[in-house]
This record gives sequence, structure tokens and C-alpha cells, in this order.
Amino acid sequence: NLNKLLIRILLHLQVEFSLFELSLFERELIIDLFFKGLSFREAGEKRGISKSTCFKLYKKIIAKIRDLLKERGIDFTFLDEDL
Repeated sequence: NLNKLLIRILLHLQVEFSLFELSLFERELIIDLFFKGLSFREAGEKRGISKSTCFKLYKKIIAKIRDLLKERGIDFTFLDEDL
């Protein structure tokens, strides 16, 4: 569906803008996990933390991004079923 594709593109852009509101540490972790494809173990080793600590940080960062998007009036929960 074209409308859903356009919404995904706009959401992607908003997520990218949100990355700049993260700390450098948070932003680099998300880049390593999503864009460079590192595993939680690899990203954790790179930072001297455990896989589980890396995963916990990831969950906090994702929640922070969702909160930033909600502050902008963006509710994308209807897309969760397709993600």
C-alpha cells in the first residue's frame, strides 16, 4: 500500500532526526546495531560491557526514541504488527 510506504518513509526520517538528540554513546550504539549489523555481543565487547547490558541499553535507547517521536505527535504503534 502506497500510503503505508509513505508513512514508513516519513517515520524513518523522523527516527533519523531523533538520532541527533541522543548522546554520542547512544547514537553510536544504535548505528553499530542497526546500520553496521553488529550483534549485541559484538557491540558490547566494543564498549567493554556484557551482551545483556548492551541489550538493556538498547531497550532504553529505543524507548527514548519512541518518546521523542511521541513528543512530536508521531504515533506509529499501528505499524508494530508489521515490523
